[in-house]
Amino acid sequence: MGGFVESPSTESLAKLARAKRIPFVEDLGSGAIIATEKAAAIEHEPTPAETLKRGVDLVCFSGDKLLGGPQTGIIAGKARHVAALKREPFFRALRCDKLILAALQTTVDLYLSGETNAVPALAMMQLSTGELRRRAEKIIARLDELPLPAEIGEGNAQIGGGSLPRSAIPSVTLDFKIDEPAAFAARLRRGRPPAIGYIAAGKFKLDLRTIFHDRMKSS
Repeated sequence: MGGFVESPSTESLAKLARAKRIPFVEDLGSGAIIATEKAAAIEHEPTPAETLKRGVDLVCFSGDKLLGGPQTGIIAGKARHVAALKREPFFRALRCDKLILAALQTTVDLYLSGETNAVPALAMMQLSTGELRRRAEKIIARLDELPLPAEIGEGNAQIGGGSLPRSAIPSVTLDFKIDEPAAFAARLRRGRPPAIGYIAAGKFKLDLRTIFHDRMKSS
């Protein structure tokens, strides 16, 4: 929330929780592990480690979103509280299966080995507009013989509603000038594989920051 809103600091809530002997749990949501402002020109997203250092007993965050792994929830913190959660009978219904754990371990291994560029979400965030424009020029050249007018445009890539909702990264788009952009967008969504874009200023736009480099090679 932004504007005329205010919330107490994590440190002050942790102090109150300790005084009342109540476990303090904070939900971060996105689960950024690295400093987001170093990945792109965006705001800093608190990490689980930072939150725990501020006095939180347990922190919850997603395994997908900014972490870039499978869709799952992660709870970290003091061992006695984690152990208590595992003893809860409801835990059995919510525990992850082996496929999710395997995918999560693969993602975490990338962080531990310093290969964060292999995490798709982070790789897309760190692409420069210069690299995106070079890709756009190659695609435009390949579309030159088709009866489909296209040009290179500009846009802003929204990172996510729950992940850095106030942050957007400058991006490069492919703009298609057609009479019925909504119908064209629907046809592309039904393709195999589907292509997802958006309509702005009467043009259908494909944001190149959201398209994998190897996918463009095979298109």
